Amino acid sequence: MILEILLLLGLLCLWFYHYCTKQFDEFKKRGMPFAKPSFPFGSRNAKKALMGEVSFFDVDKMLAENEFKDEKIFGYFVMGQPTVVINDEELAKKVLIKDFDHFTDLRPFGYDAETKDAKIVKSMMSNLKGDKWKKIRSIMSPVFASGKLKLMAPHIIKCGEHLESYIGPIVERGEEIEARHLAS
Repeated sequence: MILEILLLLGLLCLWFYHYCTKQFDEFKKRGMPFAKPSFPFGSRNAKKALMGEVSFFDVDKMLAENEFKDEKIFGYFVMGQPTVVINDEELAKKVLIKDFDHFTDLRPFGYDAETKDAKIVKSMMSNLKGDKWKKIRSIMSPVFASGKLKLMAPHIIKCGEHLESYIGPIVERGEEIEARHLAS
């Protein structure tokens, strides 16, 4: 019985190793510069984020500003998942604006629960995939045209001033603010 349990644990460890390392040659096959991966965390910037040393928002920035500052595009790994970073403003504009219909699926957030909150998060534009994303993007694009944004600017400023006048006295008293009440 103990032998079977040890064999099962060994197989689970081998599977986990294979799962985390099976895509480590992805960027090399494509001829892209990338941060060297290691088992189990992936690239060293991902390890720092997973260990809580840096924010997840700084993971891309660490490599873009230091190791790959002269590269237009590079990659790194998070737990075996390859991640591509565009480090060039013109290329980013091309991908996000001109060729957006070719890049529909963004990085998933791994939110698979079936709760009401999960359904709301799954319906956000940044989490939609394929044709659903294309449909919503084509509906939303005209709303954010420069002319429409110029018309909305006074209303946005008015809302910001109203929020500032509401929050100001609360902050001066040193009280905590419940963000849920601000948004409702």
